[in-house]
Amino acid sequence: MEQEMTLDLHDIFEAIRKRLWIIISITIACVVLSGVLSFFVIKPTYEAKVSIIIGKPPATEEGSKVDYNDVMMYQKLVKTYSQIAKSRSVAEKTLTKLGSTITPEDFLKKITVTPQLIHR
Repeated sequence: MEQEMTLDLHDIFEAIRKRLWIIISITIACVVLSGVLSFFVIKPTYEAKVSIIIGKPPATEEGSKVDYNDVMMYQKLVKTYSQIAKSRSVAEKTLTKLGSTITPEDFLKKITVTPQLIHR
């Protein structure tokens, strides 16, 4: 009914050798295509992340606790610092320090500041 077919390693290598030029040409074509895409088509994207921790250091005494007013103050500070990070004066100083030719308005359009509150 079903016939059993056997292949030895020599037959497999022979098939690969016969089609080696196809394997090499496809590999070279893919490398060239990816190089052209990455250098000429895809715009470079730069990303930097900064974390600022706002608050008191952890208390060493067992009886000291964080009260509601401290939490509210830290939340407001985080929001204030995020607005300061997106200000024009910070953008101008950053661009001056980097020696960039981009305008502060364009720079501010491209940055995002996300305040994240971490609860313990």
